[in-house]
Amino acid sequence: MTTPPSSDLPHAFHRIVVAVDASPLSLMALEASAALAQRSHAELTALFIEDVNLLRLASYPEAYSYSLTTAQRRSLEADVVAQAMKLQQAAARRALDDAARRFGLTARFEARRGLIAPEMIQASAACDLLVAGWSGRPGLPLGRRARLGTVARALLGKAAAPVFLLRHSLRSHDPVLVAYDGSAAARRALDLAAALAAQSDGDLEILIPAADPASADELEHQARAILAALGLPATSQRFTATDLAAPCRRYDHSLLVAPLDLLPPAEDLPCSVVAVR
Repeated sequence: MTTPPSSDLPHAFHRIVVAVDASPLSLMALEASAALAQRSHAELTALFIEDVNLLRLASYPEAYSYSLTTAQRRSLEADVVAQAMKLQQAAARRALDDAARRFGLTARFEARRGLIAPEMIQASAACDLLVAGWSGRPGLPLGRRARLGTVARALLGKAAAPVFLLRHSLRSHDPVLVAYDGSAAARRALDLAAALAAQSDGDLEILIPAADPASADELEHQARAILAALGLPATSQRFTATDLAAPCRRYDHSLLVAPLDLLPPAEDLPCSVVAVR
């Protein structure tokens, strides 16, 4: 795809916030965020949150942890949990420093203590893209119907900024799919998808609701006109209101950008997603 000048793009990222906890998926999210920040000259903040609920749980004498390999039980000691969090925070900070060096970024590391979802929702008010992993469960493979993590689900419901939930590594030339129904949120999604496709040099595909052929033709004309004004070519296809996930299954790797109201249950999606209000 021919990339227009960055100054012509409708949505320039100014501040990207990525949640980090040193898990493999959060490190992928950090890598994707650093690449986006480099291409859009955005400020990047890595947010590490010490889970106050876990610290409280560790203070109870009846709290135990179990080894997944040996099934052995041991007491969950508060000082051990606190030390593990410090090591996790240090690893996340090192990962940010490494990404900033490789991508030539000035990045900021912010550590907070609190409830994870509320802290991230609060951070979303001061950024224009919030990035997180699909699930916070470390070491678990994400299958075709991977369950969305509780924090990610809360972000979809309440975050002020668009939420980018990463299922797999973001690669150059991966297709960007955007659902467009003519709403204000869909226009914002179209602008954001155009910027993402231009920055990743991926093909852009418009997904149009197919309930009414005449309305679908008009929506497709609108979307193509907007993208043509930006110098971005795009293909298009129709989808039924009950299966927005179907077009995404045609690709091994893709990114779906969609208004929140159009998104199907997250478990039905085989790809990373950016949800737009």
